[in-house]
Amino acid sequence: MPNLKSFLQRIYSYFEWFFTYRNGIPFFILGTLIYVLFHIWLLAKPLTLRPMPIESDDGYSFILKAEEMRSCFLQDCPALEDLEEQLLASSSNSQTALIRFRQYHRVFIVYHPYFSTILLGLNEMGLNWEQSFDLISFSGTIFVTLAIAYWASRLWGYGPAGLGLILLSLHNFPGTATYYTTPTTISLGLACLTWGWILQRRGKSSSGMLFGIFLMLGMHTMGRLYSLLALALYFLIIKQRFSKKALITLGIGFSLVAFSFLLPVLISRPHFAFSPYDFYPGELEFFVEVELTITAMWSAFLFWSNTYGATLIVVILVIASFNFLPRERFRANLLMTGLLFGLFVASIFFVFPWFPAIAASRIWIPVAALITGSLGYILWHWSSLAVNKLIDFLKHTPQGISWKTAGEQLFRVTITSVLLFYVFSNAYQHASHHFPRLQMHMLTTKDADLPTAQLKTLLDKTTSSDAVVYLDEIGLYFALSNSQSYNRGAVYFPAVLGTQEYDKWIDNNNDLRYVFGRSPIDRLDTTSRGAIIISAGDRLAITILQPIQISILYLRFSTQNLGDAARLQFSVNGEQETIKIPSNIVANQWVAIKLPGEIVLEKFTLHAVQGIKLDGVQFSSGANELRWPWKIGITLNYTYKEGQHLEENLETTLSEAQLSRFLGLPINILSDDGSFILAEIER
Repeated sequence: MPNLKSFLQRIYSYFEWFFTYRNGIPFFILGTLIYVLFHIWLLAKPLTLRPMPIESDDGYSFILKAEEMRSCFLQDCPALEDLEEQLLASSSNSQTALIRFRQYHRVFIVYHPYFSTILLGLNEMGLNWEQSFDLISFSGTIFVTLAIAYWASRLWGYGPAGLGLILLSLHNFPGTATYYTTPTTISLGLACLTWGWILQRRGKSSSGMLFGIFLMLGMHTMGRLYSLLALALYFLIIKQRFSKKALITLGIGFSLVAFSFLLPVLISRPHFAFSPYDFYPGELEFFVEVELTITAMWSAFLFWSNTYGATLIVVILVIASFNFLPRERFRANLLMTGLLFGLFVASIFFVFPWFPAIAASRIWIPVAALITGSLGYILWHWSSLAVNKLIDFLKHTPQGISWKTAGEQLFRVTITSVLLFYVFSNAYQHASHHFPRLQMHMLTTKDADLPTAQLKTLLDKTTSSDAVVYLDEIGLYFALSNSQSYNRGAVYFPAVLGTQEYDKWIDNNNDLRYVFGRSPIDRLDTTSRGAIIISAGDRLAITILQPIQISILYLRFSTQNLGDAARLQFSVNGEQETIKIPSNIVANQWVAIKLPGEIVLEKFTLHAVQGIKLDGVQFSSGANELRWPWKIGITLNYTYKEGQHLEENLETTLSEAQLSRFLGLPINILSDDGSFILAEIER
């Protein structure tokens, strides 16, 4: 028994040290590690398996800005001059106006110069663009999570912050770039560092705050709002607000913010700002937009509160946390909370065309982090109070134990344990449901093999007097990540389709030579890098637009060793015929399927017994330079089950003639590798 007692006392001493040493630093380190490693886990698979950056449209828009900084800093080269004229043309059509607004903002507006400089610096060191962006995503995620952890520790203390970080790691922010690094998230990380520094130093070190403001302003335009909040926090937290040092510090800080607003007025090229309202057709209804923002933010709040349990219980816990704050923390936390909530409320009334909650949704992230920290604080406070009371009772109560007192202590511990279990079990269920989907989204959305060879062919076959038609934004961004593309003319087809500018840029443009962009095959939404993923039980029907007489059908799979994974069904003289796909095929090589005689093939269906990937169909061996029969033309109809009974269909057409009619240009497909096509314009 003495040995057991000694062992239990030793365990208790370790336990006590872990939770109480320097106000819970060991537990804070644990919570921070969980928070950081959880984000790394989410990123690891997409970063290692995707050829393209996560969220390729965002990623390549940042990359093109970096290349633009090097190759066309003043935005006066042929490609950008063409695009600027197309995108600045006014339109009464809301969809066209949105397309032009989106691309003008992404291609021309310099709103994250520091991010572009870092990206360009990594590229100059020898990394390609994708490696550079992935390195920033990885290191930036670590930086931002550590910055949030530091800010939380200054607000709530080490132990409560550690618990809050564990809770925060189990919540996701849908529709926001919080799990891969963008200029917005780095700006938020810099803001958290700056706010935390002000809270820690109580305004005694102004140089750190000013340096943080300088970095925030150049990282993203959201840095302006974060900087104003930092200046307000500094002013309210220092003791001598009107001292010479304080006034000089505030003057420098506000001057930096003012300069960021004045810069677009002082410099015309490159473009540092624009008015989105100039693109919007008609008048923007202010109160309608505000209502949309409030609705979106209310949904975000409910999504957050439901992560941890019933909304009412969570709200009561958050409010109660401030009641238990010690005096030395109460004022600082109240200031930080009041300023941040004030900024959040003000952002609701920031009306932005097409994107009503663009500012509020970004400010919601630090708001949610703050109130999650308060939830961690109240749980930590009650847990430590209950445990300490129980331990104190067991240590000092004489041999004659009062069952009433013992019951009170046991009740307190039980209630706290139930509350902890309630919050964490809800958070775990939320995470187990949402995070696998989030990781799969990060892994598959807008993913494609890099069309490097196609772009090289395009640039080799064109000169500075030629122009290129770009079918989509990712194709445009990828091309503009190469310096040579800036010396070719450029037409962004979605911006001129169905407009009065179409004649000038398409019909009467004799400089057009090539078409480049995403393949229509990606419209199926079940493709990966140009291959069609046919899940078990689903089927893909292929209709030939110009029926052809053949005896051999050529298929190409990205799946190796199919076994009995798939079978073909097609109609011959009104009767159904079935052929099994041969087993042990070699991935990414053509497989010749012998048909029962010479038949006129109009339609066939591929059934998947197990999951397979189809990335090519041809009707003759000599046509295998292309993956798909563009000359003959096919319609792909993918059928899958939604639930037990309802069937849904996805459809797209791969036809050179149909694509030519859509573009209004006679074309010849040269390459359709992966998710992109390159076509020559034949005039």
